[in-house]
Amino acid sequence: GNGFMLGIEIRDAAGKPDAARLEHIKLACREQGLLTLTCGAALGDPRADNTTLRLIPPLNTPEDTLWQGIGIVESVIQATK
Repeated sequence: GNGFMLGIEIRDAAGKPDAARLEHIKLACREQGLLTLTCGAALGDPRADNTTLRLIPPLNTPEDTLWQGIGIVESVIQATK
């Protein structure tokens, strides 16, 4: 399908991948009506490991809906610091 994908890598204060926080963000977004996906690998190497929140809206999403989704993601991320 047509669309675009954005990825937001979630790391802790030390710069290490933070899988627990990523899961919390994903669930909190869902509670507010925004479906997200996650991706990444946990190989045991902080330089290679990855915890990413994926946003994949279709290209025909109305602009106000996009901004609403961005607002949800922003508020959830700020609340889970």
